[in-house]
Amino acid sequence: MQAQLQKIRQRVESELNCSAHNLDHVDRVFHLAMTIASDLPLDLDILKPSVLLHDIARVHEDNDNSGKTDHALLGADMARDILLELD
Repeated sequence: MQAQLQKIRQRVESELNCSAHNLDHVDRVFHLAMTIASDLPLDLDILKPSVLLHDIARVHEDNDNSGKTDHALLGADMARDILLELD
């Protein structure tokens, strides 16, 4: 699982190259989520990739002057593709 999380993190880093929602943001959210999750009966194999991928399409939305890109919707598609690729 750790190797897959590292691959996801690398993909996120390559996407979030020019945004306030960069890898530092993702890391802060990840650590906060793990802190909160430590007291809850959660499946970390679902939570960890979800947190890493939560802003994967943020740069696409930020760069779309038309306002038609929703990073949550596009990010869900991108996350699905990444997760399927990593099996």
